[in-house]
Amino acid sequence: MAAARYLAVCTAPDDRVLMGAFAEPVTYFSRRLFAAGQSYFAFSFLTSDADQRLALQRLARQSVPIAFTAFDYGHEIVKNYPLLDRHLASRYHEVGVIDFDGEPWLRVFVENDRVPASIDRPTGFPCFR
Repeated sequence: MAAARYLAVCTAPDDRVLMGAFAEPVTYFSRRLFAAGQSYFAFSFLTSDADQRLALQRLARQSVPIAFTAFDYGHEIVKNYPLLDRHLASRYHEVGVIDFDGEPWLRVFVENDRVPASIDRPTGFPCFR
């Protein structure tokens, strides 16, 4: 619920979130739509270059201040989604990790060029609302 709360408080209702992990409840409970036309980038789902290019075209038209990935970023994103990995590396930077049951769960990335409005006190992450 920490990830969903952070999104709900720190993004605008029309912002989207890029989910580089299978964590659909996060978007549901935050009341934010997923980015790039995919509910998640995980489990080798839609990994072809054509699928990734389509996702990146969609991302270019969307407001996506925050991206979440699985903690094991290299195992899933770098290995299976190289075009998405390059996009994240060039436009986002990691600000921290959200834990679940005391274990690292989601890496949190924010857009490089987006200026935060404040800092979210519970997480210490940038807030864009």
